[in-house]
Amino acid sequence: MHELFLNAEIGDDAISRSLRILQGYCSMSPVPLIRRKLLWTGPSPRTKGMEPSFIMAQGPRIPLWRTLNEQLVRQPYIVALLYEVGKEKFPKSEEEKQ
Repeated sequence: MHELFLNAEIGDDAISRSLRILQGYCSMSPVPLIRRKLLWTGPSPRTKGMEPSFIMAQGPRIPLWRTLNEQLVRQPYIVALLYEVGKEKFPKSEEEKQ
């Protein structure tokens, strides 16, 4: 799978034309995504592992996260957790509340 990222400043009058050009180039409609990325690295002399409150918040998967934490504290690692976040997770602005 390939992803195309484009950063550009476009005037309000050119947005619809720019979207049509990109949709034709990519053969798909724009898909707005908001992703959160968490990184854990270690161990270092000061490594304590994952926060116990994070592990306890995992519900029925607590034993799996505890086991992962025990292994990660013993050896060097970089763990990246990337997941999509919906717009409903963000606080609403004053305009949206009314």
